[in-house]
Amino acid sequence: MKILGSLGELVSKRPLAVVIGSIVFTVLLMAGAGIAFVTGHTELRTNINDLFPEYDEVLILNAIVEDFGDSDPLLVVVSADDVLTPEVFERILELDQDLKSDEQVLDGLVGGSDEDKRDSVVSLPAILGAYAVFKSTGEFNPTAGQIAEEIAGLETDQDVRQLLTFFLNDSVVPDIQKTFVRSLLPKAYTPGDEEPSAFMQVPPAMAGKLFGASAESMLMFMSMKASVSDEELEKVELYLRDEVIEPYRGDGVEFATFAFGILSASYAEAETAIEPLFELALIFMFAISFLNYRRISDTLLASAALFMVLIWSASGIGIMGFNYSLMNIMVPLMIMGLAIDFSFHALIGYRERLAGEDDPPARVRSAATVMIKFVGIAFVLATVTTGFGFLANVSSDLPAINEFGIVAAVSVLFILIINVTFLPAARVLLDLRRHRKGKPVTGVIPPERISAAPGKLLGPLSWTVRHPWVLIVPLLALAVPGYMAVGGMKASYDPTGELIESQEFTQAFRTLNDDYSFGTESIVIRVDGDFEDPNSWASIQESIDNAVGDEFVVSVDDVPTIEWIGAIMPSIAAGDPGYLAIDRDLDGIPDQGVDSAQMREALDRLADNSASVGQLLHKGPDGYDGILVRVATQTNIGEHGLEARDELEVDFQPATAQGMDVAFTGTPIIWNKGLNEFSNSLLNSTFLVMMFALILLGLVFGIIHRSVLLGVLTAIPAFVAVGWTLGFMNLADIPLNMMTALVGSLAIGLGIDYPIHLANRWVAERKDGNGVIKSYTVAMRSTGRELLFSAATTMAVFISLSLMPMPVMQMFGVVMSAAIVFAFLGAVLLLPMLLGIWHRDKNEAAEQ
Repeated sequence: MKILGSLGELVSKRPLAVVIGSIVFTVLLMAGAGIAFVTGHTELRTNINDLFPEYDEVLILNAIVEDFGDSDPLLVVVSADDVLTPEVFERILELDQDLKSDEQVLDGLVGGSDEDKRDSVVSLPAILGAYAVFKSTGEFNPTAGQIAEEIAGLETDQDVRQLLTFFLNDSVVPDIQKTFVRSLLPKAYTPGDEEPSAFMQVPPAMAGKLFGASAESMLMFMSMKASVSDEELEKVELYLRDEVIEPYRGDGVEFATFAFGILSASYAEAETAIEPLFELALIFMFAISFLNYRRISDTLLASAALFMVLIWSASGIGIMGFNYSLMNIMVPLMIMGLAIDFSFHALIGYRERLAGEDDPPARVRSAATVMIKFVGIAFVLATVTTGFGFLANVSSDLPAINEFGIVAAVSVLFILIINVTFLPAARVLLDLRRHRKGKPVTGVIPPERISAAPGKLLGPLSWTVRHPWVLIVPLLALAVPGYMAVGGMKASYDPTGELIESQEFTQAFRTLNDDYSFGTESIVIRVDGDFEDPNSWASIQESIDNAVGDEFVVSVDDVPTIEWIGAIMPSIAAGDPGYLAIDRDLDGIPDQGVDSAQMREALDRLADNSASVGQLLHKGPDGYDGILVRVATQTNIGEHGLEARDELEVDFQPATAQGMDVAFTGTPIIWNKGLNEFSNSLLNSTFLVMMFALILLGLVFGIIHRSVLLGVLTAIPAFVAVGWTLGFMNLADIPLNMMTALVGSLAIGLGIDYPIHLANRWVAERKDGNGVIKSYTVAMRSTGRELLFSAATTMAVFISLSLMPMPVMQMFGVVMSAAIVFAFLGAVLLLPMLLGIWHRDKNEAAEQ
């Protein structure tokens, strides 16, 4: 109280110094944030993996990158009415060859030599063209010209489909290659089912059986070098998409590129597209503010304070050394409503205290001092409880949510500082200046306006205060199902959730996950053991065979889509006598009885001839000691990642039985753990902030108003509102994600401000000797009115989010809009009933 009183005296007597100091501090914050950004102390990071902590799987993945290298798959979905036509094949083959000859693209591809890098670019026309050359000439490594000549020789759609059918039914082609080619086509594609007796010599009677179905899309695949920085990877992938692929669009052929390296660029594109919605929200908030203040100067002052809050918040991220991550950049948006709420109470509270007979300068200074002293108590309580509501997220194991909680809590402190210093000081300066010009001080709110008898609205509502038990029990009961349902809420994550549905990345992501077995995710298995022993290879193959029928492993024609060195060795070692010496039947498994020296010699030769060997097979000081196995999975973007890992752990028991170390990692597992943390964050942060609010409000109200129970009652509406919100989420089938997982702490943090202000005003009226109904009427006409406008402006922010064409933002906007409505209703309906019961005494019978 004394601190607030002293602050009020300072602001009222030295308003110019306070305003100048606020502006200077703003400039210094901006400069500090700019320096932090330029020096790399903080940066813009939108990598989804930044959301998660260093789980054991993350450390395993880092070790794999160090030992085997790292690659980022870039997938291009080629769409047309039918892609299995000579025209589309010729265009894609030309694109394939352009990619393989572009120096900037080659620099970004995985591989040691340029030839290895060219092998990283895979397209269906190139594969089938090479197959056609092999069948006609016996050449294993055809030139680009030979492949182009074969593709140019395909004159009809039937020719293309026959060639594809021949490839898929040719007994000479390894099954792994057939499976890979099938994965480049949609799951629904139906190939022909006849094996040809002679290549491209088809009796007319058989032709119909050899023609497979048409296909509306196919994939191109590239392995990008992911060992470079995120910025370098993004640069080359954007170049590939916007410069190399772009000229090939048109004439009925479309391309959609998927690569996590360009995800951040896609976020930036989406943000540009939604700027008008933010502008609309600001206009709406400005209009509501003007309706509340009913004068332009207060509206402009509140807007200036809001602008200052946003600058301080955004600059604070850099000053604190945090990155501008997906969640941190949301903080300024989420605190806009709270900032305007504080400004409403500050400016209206100031104007309510301008009434009196003293000379205008004295009234102006006194109004600022008393407002800061009186409203400041509610400000401090709201700041501490709201700030802790955000800080409760520090209990999460997710670093992104930790940082979000800290940044948001500091931002709430900024709101308090600006609204008890800059805002009242600027108002005092304007009013004193007006007086010096000989003009009257305006904006006074007469006391009689808020102390009149209940009107048409408050009259019926006051009935609930007179008969509180009629509604209290059902309102409390409605919160119970929400809290009961929260344990069963499942978290989900969609990396396109913050993108627009029409964006290229989103379209590629949807198509890959809906139409293709290739998908966008895989589990990586590292097996460490003696791979100069043929038995080790046999145990890996047995483990892979066990994956047949696994629920979450992608299969093509009942064959699991699994990449490992044993599956590709026969094709990359074709014609190598040294390899034939260790694998006579060309099944990818070294023959029993082959000694270590023979194995090492053959594997060394393979590694020298193909960079892909080093990406799947590790050689240590004592020989070949590690293998990578990549398993294509479909786990609903990590929702079932741990279940998929459990399946594979059972599958790989033959490897563990051989004494080998088997470690599982990959985005499905990491994301599943992160999704579980989202659920834990909701429960833990909500529980912590509830306990803190009860203790703090009970303690502070006990000290200031001599009633611990009053503090507890003030907290109850916010807790009930959270229950209502969780129930709404359950009914609307809104899942937990990185944003909605914050709803518990946010709803309490933002919503508890309402009952604190209302209870503070109610108690002040009771201390002045007013009865229950009179206290209710005054509190509702003054503070309740500001709560209504505050809730409306806060909702303007969240409604703008719900209108965005981005699923995650839509869901978050809808949930938080509902949370604000429930918080407002809890404050103006439930709290007066609770306070009416607590404050009622036998001497008030006449008032009833």
